[in-house]
Amino acid sequence: MPGGQNLGEMDDVNYFKSKLYKSLNVPSSRLDNDNAFSIGKGDEITRDEIKFNKFIRKLRIRFTHVFDDLLRKQLILKGVISPEEWEELKDNIYYDFKADTHFSELKNQEIMRERLALLADYDQYIGKYFSRKQVLKEVLKYTDEEIENLEIDIAAEIESGAISTEEDDGGY
Repeated sequence: MPGGQNLGEMDDVNYFKSKLYKSLNVPSSRLDNDNAFSIGKGDEITRDEIKFNKFIRKLRIRFTHVFDDLLRKQLILKGVISPEEWEELKDNIYYDFKADTHFSELKNQEIMRERLALLADYDQYIGKYFSRKQVLKEVLKYTDEEIENLEIDIAAEIESGAISTEEDDGGY
């Protein structure tokens, strides 16, 4: 076979590129030009994206152990601390990785949208079969402290005139 005939072809390169990304658990939606990852609605979050997000979190945990080991060796070898001091300090070291905030926001918005839709279904039964506090806890997943803060904020907004107090608003 004569050499150099397929130098302009990218099929082999694209094949290995897709295999590399698949081995790295990168969702295929991020790779296809036709099916580009959309940064739009929360319902466009695919199972692959969630799986990729979990994979990244696992990698971050693994890297923290590597960083801890490197830091321990550096500090001990430079004479900054002793091995005994490291044992006392290591539990106070935390790593703050940047989060995929857009993904998290979309996921949280989708969850809140579902909770509010469920709240609308519950609204007619509040005071009859469910208490307002029970719905806040079970549907909106508020803690007792959040409910207290919410009631204080609502009372302050009513007092300042920022929101009106109509009887048909369900007390929210």
